[in-house]
Amino acid sequence: MTTFHASCSCNQLTLQFSQAPRFQLVCHCNDCRKITGEAYLSGAFFAAEPEAIRGESLVETGVGGSGKPRHNHRCKSCGDFIFAEIEALQGIVAVNGKLLEMPFKFEPQAHVWVSQKLPEVIIPKDAMVFERRPALSLVMPEAPKPA
Repeated sequence: MTTFHASCSCNQLTLQFSQAPRFQLVCHCNDCRKITGEAYLSGAFFAAEPEAIRGESLVETGVGGSGKPRHNHRCKSCGDFIFAEIEALQGIVAVNGKLLEMPFKFEPQAHVWVSQKLPEVIIPKDAMVFERRPALSLVMPEAPKPA
């Protein structure tokens, strides 16, 4: 069975999942740029698993694109941004894809919040693109459909 691992620079905070991510995306929003210090966030969305998260994190809470709280977790020791828990996506852990180790391969299925994209970032012509956030059902298929 393949497992997927992520860790911070100092290895104090680690993640391990027994299933592949449900969805992968590139987020261009201002918040993700601030969190990562990069032009965008490479995100991999995994189903939450018991014991998947080991170590201590500092939690920064803000409001996500859905209007519901988003809890960003950084390593308590080195400060690396590792993952987020998004209240609109119960049971999902959004992992900083750049920290996932082999055999993981980042293959984004969509680019989101392109309305806030930096001008120098080029999006592939065949990419699925959303000006803001995608429907929650794209990331979490069992999510309720909007009325």
